[in-house]
Order: sequence, then C-alpha cells, then structure tokens
Amino acid sequence: MSILSERLKQARIRMGKHVTQMVVSKATGVHDRTLGGYENSRGEPDSETLLVLANYYGVTTDYLLGNTNNPLSTLSEEHRSASKKVNIDDDSFLDLPFVVNGRELTREEKVRLQSVARAMLQ
Repeated sequence: MSILSERLKQARIRMGKHVTQMVVSKATGVHDRTLGGYENSRGEPDSETLLVLANYYGVTTDYLLGNTNNPLSTLSEEHRSASKKVNIDDDSFLDLPFVVNGRELTREEKVRLQSVARAMLQ
C-alpha cells in the first residue's frame, strides 16, 4: 500500500465510523469506487481531486502525499525553501517552524537543538 492510499484511508476513518466512502463521494463528487481504488492503491487522484479530498478531510496535500507527517502543516513557500537549506550557524534557523510529534518546538528547544547539532558536527 502506498503512503497516499494509507493516508487517504486514515483521514477518512479519523473522521468517524459514519464517514464511509459513499459519504465522502456525496460530499466531494468523487465516485465511491474511485475512492476505494485510491485507498487500495489501484489508482491515484489528479492534483485537483487530491486538493478536494485534502480540503474535505481537513489535511494538507503534502500530508497525503507523504511530504510531511504533520497533517496540518502550513509552511509558507519561503519556509519550505529555507527548510531545504537550513544553515545551523545562522540564527535565522530559530525563526523557522520545526514540528516534532505534531508539536512546534519552542524557541528554547530550537536553541538546544542548534547547540547539539553544532557540537555533533565539530
């Protein structure tokens, strides 16, 4: 099973037992058999359908695609770019959002992380 299919199924189940593929189908306009195919790795939604499903489930497309483990990730494009090239020696590192186990690190935790990373890399 792909990450996408697992996360689509998890997102639906997390909404409650009453949220069947038929309920999602009626709410989103995506056929229930198509949803079943997505959840069982027999197909993948196009970008428009992926966005519709993410909005319905209240998660991001990045989460569904496996680009983040945070279903509510709201990184700006600037932060996405910065996160790909973090400079541990630059204190702007402390202004970036870092999420661990669904919780954003405090500034103090980021300072400790920065200190540990610097020590490890020397």
